[in-house]
Amino acid sequence: MTFLAPLALLFGLSLPVVILFYLLKVRRTRREVSSALLWETLRRDLAAHEPWQKLRWSVLLVLQLVLLAALTLALARPSIEVPAPATRFVALIIDTSASMRATDVQPSRFENALQEARELVDSLPDGTSAAVIAAGATAQVVVPETTDRSALERGLDALRPTDAAGAAMDAALRIAGALARARSGPGGAPTIHVFSDGAYPHPSEWDSLGDLNLRFHRVGTDVGNRAITALATRSSGETGVLTDSRQVFARVQNFDDQPARVTLTLSADGTTIETRPVTLPPNGSRQLVFDDLPPDARVIQLHIDQPDALAADDTAVLVRSARPTTPVLLVTRGNLFLQKALQSIPGLSIYQVSPRSYPAVDTSPYGVIVFDGYTPDRPPPKNALIVDPSDAPWLPTEGIVRAPPITLWRNDDPTLAYVDLRSIQIARATNVKLPDWAHPLIESNSVPLGFIGDNGGRRLIGLTFDLRQSNLPLSASFPVMITNFMRFLIPPTVAQAASLAPGAAAVIQPRPGVERVVVDGPGGAHWTIVPSDQVVRFTNTDLVGLYRATEYIGAQAVQTDQFAVDLFAPEESDLRNRARLTDHDAPGGLSAARPTPVIHEYASWLLLLGVPIMIVEWWWFHRR
Repeated sequence: MTFLAPLALLFGLSLPVVILFYLLKVRRTRREVSSALLWETLRRDLAAHEPWQKLRWSVLLVLQLVLLAALTLALARPSIEVPAPATRFVALIIDTSASMRATDVQPSRFENALQEARELVDSLPDGTSAAVIAAGATAQVVVPETTDRSALERGLDALRPTDAAGAAMDAALRIAGALARARSGPGGAPTIHVFSDGAYPHPSEWDSLGDLNLRFHRVGTDVGNRAITALATRSSGETGVLTDSRQVFARVQNFDDQPARVTLTLSADGTTIETRPVTLPPNGSRQLVFDDLPPDARVIQLHIDQPDALAADDTAVLVRSARPTTPVLLVTRGNLFLQKALQSIPGLSIYQVSPRSYPAVDTSPYGVIVFDGYTPDRPPPKNALIVDPSDAPWLPTEGIVRAPPITLWRNDDPTLAYVDLRSIQIARATNVKLPDWAHPLIESNSVPLGFIGDNGGRRLIGLTFDLRQSNLPLSASFPVMITNFMRFLIPPTVAQAASLAPGAAAVIQPRPGVERVVVDGPGGAHWTIVPSDQVVRFTNTDLVGLYRATEYIGAQAVQTDQFAVDLFAPEESDLRNRARLTDHDAPGGLSAARPTPVIHEYASWLLLLGVPIMIVEWWWFHRR
């Protein structure tokens, strides 16, 4: 023990002073009385002329000495110096991708990884902080850095594996590396623990974390697997009828070094159509065609009869449905190029009005509005295509640009896929001042010739020039561009999508007056959605299987649509360890830094001790 203020111990000289007070005789005043009989004791005391008396120990004396001793020690600030515990940081990355649902280890790879992670949390030294990161289709910090083990355990318990393809291991490692490098502590280099099966290509981010301690906790074995990786029917392209092909195309792959023989069963609306044995080569695939599919069949299912380690890719489902017709309102003074391009797109019904008539039109029945040479005073209430815009408060213009050359177009955007604008010439364009919600698609020296954006939930695309004053309508890219635009403005609904990937959003367009949409999913899952807009984006599609969306007005079901979610991800169906991750120790290991000492003071405790002493002293003095 040491004293931070040792000179304060001089206050201890007050202890002899207290004892001196008890040695001094009391000086009394002399008085004459009639008789000394009652004052005999006092008389004997006065008979002694010494100024000192014999020390008599009392409770008050002891209490006062203890109080002064405690005060003296408190002023001297007694303390002890102890080494601080090594503070460390660990990041736990849990793989939640589809391959982690494999059952080659019981009960599953994911449950084994979760159990190892729980054991690691239980074994962490006191004072260690940790974070939990999930790596599935995306990377997500499930539990931010904390020393609360119960919070870490709750975060692990909340994790669930999905059937989504895992593409986020690099992103998860990047997040873990950023957290670890930002955590400077005396416990040495932080540690990143990855709990995974390694069924993905080697993540490049692993090699860039050489300054950290890396631990790979592998679960699972190099088990072979068979999977359906493609399933499709041919569409007739006609509007308002089922996709009427009587053929089904499928691809089945063998992710094993040995050949495999499987039996495939094709069914339509629950009725078996064909059962076919298939021999698959080692690490190879077979392309298959099934004929005689009933033309009115809606739900087509292909199943591998032999179970294996991963069930999610043993069944594939397609939903065939009538292609809906989307009404499109064309507001124009007359543009034959635009009209013909829209009419050539299957599934669109074109209704044309003049700009003068537009304010009186009820736009609620239309899915998309196309404005040509006219911009309304208010933003359109529906998704819209705007060609050659006029000045409007919400979309202002700043003059005209003559003969603008196309210097840039974003061909990586889906709306410009397969579009070549190198030979396009424009006579004039309107210089539109783009609002914050829009960004350019086509530019001429930073002047937007085309733009795209989302204005309050409404998708908008614009071309800032008159099509008739350019050679764009004469090029092969024009119908492709208009088709791409309409695909963006009319996202496929569940009634149009034959199949979705796990985790992809299902777009539901409720009918007018619908009060709620009830979605039933695999395993008895159930969701109720109250639509607040014309489009509902349903994102709880993490598991493969058949989903059913039912629309209700009151207690009456007015419409039921089905949609399927299929894995179709060869990278997930290959359950073998392809990452080949190995443990790595950072320079200096886990104890490179010397612990910093911590000083614990006890002055406050000594001062608190004085309070009960003073209370006891007061009580003892007044007890009679």
